[in-house]
Amino acid sequence: PPLGKAATLYRCEFECPQWVEAHEVLTLHFGGVDYRCQVYLNGYCAGTHEGFFKQFRLDCTKAIRPGSNVLLVRVENDYTMLGENTGDITPDGDKIYAATGLGYDDPELGWHHCPAAMGIWNFVRLEGMGRLFIDDAWVRPLLDSEEIEMLLEVESRSSNLEENVSFLVSIFGQNFETVVHKDHLHQGKAEFVQGFGDLVHGHNAVFPELMGNGRNYVRFRLPMRNPRLWSPETPWLYQAQVRMLDASSNILDTKTIQFGMRSFEQDETTIPKGKFYLNGKEIRLRGANTMGNFERCIMKGDFDGLRDQILLAKLTRMNFLRMTQRPVHREFYEYCNRLGMMTQTDLPMFSTIRRTQFNEVARQAGCMERHVRAHPCNILVSFMNEPRPAAGSKPHRFIDREEMESLFDMSGRTVRFNNPDRVIKCVDGDYDPPARSGMPDNHVYCGWYIGHGIDLGALHKGHWLPLKPGWNYGCGEFGAEGLDSWEVMENEYPLDWKPESLDAEWSPTVISMSQSHKFHYMWYDTCQTAREWIESSQKHQEWVIGLMTRAFRRMPWMNSFAVHLFIDAWPAGWMKSIMDVYCRPKKAWFAYRDALAPVAVFLRCDRTGVWSGDSIPVEVWVCNDLPEAFSNLELRLNVELDGELLASSWTTGNVPACQPTCLGEISVEMPGVENRSTVRIGVSLLDSENEAVHEDTLELSVFPKEVDASAAVTVFGEAKQVQSFKDCLGLLPSNLVEPADRICVFGKEALLDNIQTLRDAVKKGATVLVLGLPPGEYPLGPAGLTVYPAGMGPRHFVSRATGHPLVDGFQDDDFKFWYNCSLHRVSPILHTLLDAPGWTPILNSGDGGWTKQWDYAPAAAEFVEGTGCWRVVQISLAEFVESNPVAHSFVRRLLDLP
Repeated sequence: PPLGKAATLYRCEFECPQWVEAHEVLTLHFGGVDYRCQVYLNGYCAGTHEGFFKQFRLDCTKAIRPGSNVLLVRVENDYTMLGENTGDITPDGDKIYAATGLGYDDPELGWHHCPAAMGIWNFVRLEGMGRLFIDDAWVRPLLDSEEIEMLLEVESRSSNLEENVSFLVSIFGQNFETVVHKDHLHQGKAEFVQGFGDLVHGHNAVFPELMGNGRNYVRFRLPMRNPRLWSPETPWLYQAQVRMLDASSNILDTKTIQFGMRSFEQDETTIPKGKFYLNGKEIRLRGANTMGNFERCIMKGDFDGLRDQILLAKLTRMNFLRMTQRPVHREFYEYCNRLGMMTQTDLPMFSTIRRTQFNEVARQAGCMERHVRAHPCNILVSFMNEPRPAAGSKPHRFIDREEMESLFDMSGRTVRFNNPDRVIKCVDGDYDPPARSGMPDNHVYCGWYIGHGIDLGALHKGHWLPLKPGWNYGCGEFGAEGLDSWEVMENEYPLDWKPESLDAEWSPTVISMSQSHKFHYMWYDTCQTAREWIESSQKHQEWVIGLMTRAFRRMPWMNSFAVHLFIDAWPAGWMKSIMDVYCRPKKAWFAYRDALAPVAVFLRCDRTGVWSGDSIPVEVWVCNDLPEAFSNLELRLNVELDGELLASSWTTGNVPACQPTCLGEISVEMPGVENRSTVRIGVSLLDSENEAVHEDTLELSVFPKEVDASAAVTVFGEAKQVQSFKDCLGLLPSNLVEPADRICVFGKEALLDNIQTLRDAVKKGATVLVLGLPPGEYPLGPAGLTVYPAGMGPRHFVSRATGHPLVDGFQDDDFKFWYNCSLHRVSPILHTLLDAPGWTPILNSGDGGWTKQWDYAPAAAEFVEGTGCWRVVQISLAEFVESNPVAHSFVRRLLDLP
């Protein structure tokens, strides 16, 4: 800190080292300053800079002096273009920055490293150079022609306005032994070409490339016959060693360049467009987002930790890491080069772009490409995270989408000017689609922010958002929050966050910016102790990430996805991570790793609870991410009831290269049971050597078929709905005559048209069940009843942990993820909530928002009046009672049926 508009002065005194006398040029080399800076040496302004990630060099030859020197750096911060929440308002500024920083050691803000802090975050060096020096170098692999193109950027501070230089180039294997070139001499030549209609200037057609004052670009090609290719499995690297000589063959400078021979392309012509190819073979990107963990290792000098964290990503079966919303230290890319981990690097832009920064954004896009182009690990770049429509509702400050597309075009041209081969993904997570060029991508958190992007049940069925026709697509972010382990809490949390013990009463509301308490209402029961919160949150994260990843693997056009996040950079920093700050896996890590098996078999079913005797369809999928096909893979299936084998079978199947295949649908007959039991369906995938490749299991809760009693229930409502409900429950027709009648009322009109009759019946002992009330106010109970839309959207879960006798015996997740037989998939069960003062909750949910305080809100409630009672239930029982045993049983209880 501080955040927003602020400035900080850095001051350093140092003695002029003796070695400066041997150098003609002295520079101050900065590894990175966040965000703007002005640099003064002994009162002389050496230069200024904007942008937090670029390394830059300033000439200080004339400013340094013998003896004591004073370096003063003024660093400026600003509000980001995204805007920063300061309480009442969210001011925005000109800082080109997204929402991922390095963080700082402060639990309230710094650990949650989205705040756009400031400072000198990388090295500052005084360096001595010759009058000509190689400031940057890049080797461009050209696999088709078996060549490399070498680009050397030579900076000249010579008093001679032009100098003739030559280069000796040697190329060796870096992690294997080979000599490709030894002291190859390159003497640059330029050819004179007469312009159309120009005067004749003579006949000197060829002349030497002379290094002029300032920046010079030397480009030449060398053959690379039968190179070893860089890939995640074989990260072969070469090293080029360059010596720059003057006209007398004296060495002016040297440079060492690490490079890999690989190609990475995206097909934008063949339908479906957007397939990725690594070294000519199709590849699908499976990875994770990162937000600071690797950078912290580098800043601490923990390069063993950096190595191990990248290896953990490979152990998770990921093949790429998204440098989410920021380029990072060059050391990270160097380690990924050596360890075989592909990367995506993002320009730091989120949501909106200030009109004042249009040209600066394009400039920084070029800086980003120069930052990563030398690294074979970096396969693509992205420009924008989650653009918003309508210029973020501030067209007077931000560019609109049409202008943004122009900026993408300009930035893309800038990137490809610096690297013609770069694959570009303009947008990662598009809230204002479609992008005019490139592959569409959406961020989907429907397993945490409920209906975010797409309904979770629809996703599980295989649906996706509307997108550009004919294109593959990606999901750059998905996930859910899982709390830290007890060890992290105990060792790292500040005292006012820390539970007294694992089993003491505690809530994650004490953790700064934690989302678990807010959003748990939509997914799991409210917990009481730290142990319960850790277990429940991690269990939910495991379920969601496993379910979503498997759904993605089954989508043939889902070309790229990345879980949000991999390893947390700080304690409680961003708890959507699947590994905590100690690099200890949460439950979700195991689910993700299993779902990323290169060749995987998955069972898919929309049902979770079934009746005895039901025949349940189960899809069998084999998902192959490898570029080769497989034939005669054997699948072995078995069905168990509470651990006892009921049936088994086997079959064989062929699996095409790099795509998912549904091998068919099996029909599993549910056994007869007297009590609730568990049926486990298992499948194993074996290769031609009879070795297990992958396996999967599916568990279903089996309920004994209920025999509907011949009970009389009066049902008010639309005729077709009434009849369907009676048929599902096996109800007898009834008239409202006895005081102990059971009455069911569907909808607002049926309730209000018969309100006095129903009230009289309740007072005399009737049970009135009211279903499907739309939002509005109703004259029920001691202070009236209000029905209102559930905040953030429809839910798949309600909590039965209310202590009400009507839900006694139901299990934790019984009211979750129900199958809707009319839609042939899982769909939300709750759309509205109750404000019911004086009523007793039967089922609970919760309500709130991003800024609104969250608290319990009943989904079903009861009010006793006279000798009878009212029961109002807002979960969509009528849609689910036919196909879900729990819904069927619950309705019977609500109507006091035997």
